[in-house]
Amino acid sequence: MADSDLGGDPVQMNELAGYLAKKAAEIDGNVADLRAKSRAVMWVGKDADTYRKGQIDGQLRKNSEGATATLRTGQKLLAEQARAQEQASAG
Repeated sequence: MADSDLGGDPVQMNELAGYLAKKAAEIDGNVADLRAKSRAVMWVGKDADTYRKGQIDGQLRKNSEGATATLRTGQKLLAEQARAQEQASAG
């Protein structure tokens, strides 16, 4: 049997898809909190601006967007595969 012929448990697949979506949302929330906190700290000047722009608005944003995109792609794939499994099982 080819790998494309194998199935899965749609309930478990949908649970994992929901978990991935939840974790992506948590990352978004954590980054927003970190951005707010970094701006609330009394720290002015070139070093502060460089840090905030390079680390918080730069590297952290880039990495978190990559992570959440990966999680959301996985969520969509799992949801699609669960639907396909349900249809195959019903037909």
